[in-house]
Amino acid sequence: MDQDPHHSIATDRLIDLVFDQSMLSHIGNLLNGLLLVIVFFNSSHPLVLGSWFSILLLVTVIRWSIAKLKVDYADNTPPEMWLKLWIVGLMASGACWGAASILLFDSSRPDLLLFLSLMLGGLAAGSIPLIAPVLGAARLYVSLLLVPLGLSYLLSEGPLHYYMAALTGLLLFILLKTAKVSHLTIMKGARLQDENSLLVHSLEQEREDIELLNEELKVALITAEDLAEAKDQFLATVSHELRTPMNAVIGMLELVLSHQMPHEQRECLNAAHGSAGSLMGLIDSVLDFSKIQTKDFSLEEESFVLRNLLEEMEQLFGARLKEKSLQYYAIIDPEVPTVVRGDSLRLRQVFINLIGNSIKFTNQYGVIIL
Repeated sequence: MDQDPHHSIATDRLIDLVFDQSMLSHIGNLLNGLLLVIVFFNSSHPLVLGSWFSILLLVTVIRWSIAKLKVDYADNTPPEMWLKLWIVGLMASGACWGAASILLFDSSRPDLLLFLSLMLGGLAAGSIPLIAPVLGAARLYVSLLLVPLGLSYLLSEGPLHYYMAALTGLLLFILLKTAKVSHLTIMKGARLQDENSLLVHSLEQEREDIELLNEELKVALITAEDLAEAKDQFLATVSHELRTPMNAVIGMLELVLSHQMPHEQRECLNAAHGSAGSLMGLIDSVLDFSKIQTKDFSLEEESFVLRNLLEEMEQLFGARLKEKSLQYYAIIDPEVPTVVRGDSLRLRQVFINLIGNSIKFTNQYGVIIL
C-alpha cells in the first residue's frame, strides 16, 4: 500500500520545524502587542485596548503551552494532531492582529495609521520564513493580517486611503507569492534531507550486509580449511595403513620369486610383483599428495641404476604393451653414468605416469620411446 505523502518523513520534519520556530513567533507577538498598546494608549479607549491585548496574551500563552506539550507527549500522539493545534493557534493570533486594524483604525490620525500599517506589514513579512512550511496556513495568516487593514482603508474616504489600500493589496499579493516560493524551497530541502537519510540508511544497511557476508565467508573459510586438513589427515592415515599389507604382499612375492620354478609361473609372479609395485606407487602418490598439502613433502637422495629402473618399467607395463601390440624402447645417452644419484621413487612415479599415458593415447601397433 502506498504511503500517504502527508505521513512522510519530510512532513514530520516540517511539523517539528514550525514548532521549533514558534517560540520566536510568540516573543515577537508579545513585544509587538506591547509596543502597539504603548503607541495607541492615549488615542484609543483603554477598555478596547486592554481587552485586545489580554486576548492576544491569552492566545500566545495557549500557543506556547501547545508547543510545550508537544515536546513532552509527541512520541505518544500523531503529528497531525499537533499540526492542527498549531494552525488553530496561528489563526487565532492572526485574527487578533486583524481585529487590531479594525478596532484601532482612526482615519483622523494618519501618523498612527502609518505605524499600524508598518507594524502589520512587518509582522506579515517576518512571519513568512517561520510559517511557510505549511503553505495554506501561511496564506490564511497573512490574509488575516492585511485584508482587514486594506478593507479599512478602502472604506475610508480620501485618495490617500485608497492609495494605502492599493499598497496593502500589493503587499498581500507579494507576500502570498513569497510564501509559495519559500514553501517550495523548504519542501525541496526537506525532500533532499529525506533522500540523504534514505541513502545513508541504505549504505549503512549495505555495510552491515557486507560485514555479515564477510563473517560468513570467514566461517566458510575456516570450515574449508578444517575439511582440507581432515582430508589430508585421512589420506595420510589410509595411505599409511595400506602400505603395511602391501609391503607384506610384495615381500611374499619376492620370497616366492627367490625359489626355483617353471618359467611361466615366474612370469606370472613377476607380473603380480610389478602390479603390486604399481599399486604401491599409487599409494605413495596419494601419500605424497597429502604431504604436499601439509607442506611436509621432501626429496630423497640415493644411488641407483637408471637402466634397472627403465627395465622395471618394461616389466611393469609388459601386459598392457602386448595387449595393444605396442613396442617400447628406453634409450639412455652413452654419457649418462650407469649409477646416478637422486630420488628413485619420485623418478619411478614420473616414468609410470609418462608410460601409462603413452600407452593410453598411442594407437595399436605404435611405438613408445622413452
